[in-house]
Amino acid sequence: ESSLLPSLLPIRQSTDSPLLLACLTRNSGLVRLMCSKGEGCGVDPNTHASLGGHFHHPVMFALERSQPGEDFEEEIMGFGEQWVEGLSLLQTLSEAGADLQLVRRDGHNLLSL
Repeated sequence: ESSLLPSLLPIRQSTDSPLLLACLTRNSGLVRLMCSKGEGCGVDPNTHASLGGHFHHPVMFALERSQPGEDFEEEIMGFGEQWVEGLSLLQTLSEAGADLQLVRRDGHNLLSL
């Protein structure tokens, strides 16, 4: 007798940071909401977090995602919007208590990127 329910594959729990995923979408409202809920959501704007197996600081991640990619000529038209969204994310993270004086391991900070 065959089962009516298909066999279910094991569900893999994501280790990606919800805050970094919100930063990736450049949605300041979502970032603000997550930060306002604080530890209940597991969100701390000063904690290095994982996304795609790599660790990032939310402030640096937001800034790096605001810059044009390698194909600069194709992205130049949308760069202004990306920059405004990136600055909005930085402001939101700052208002949530993120450390804007952060220095990365390689010596870079917000002003040197």
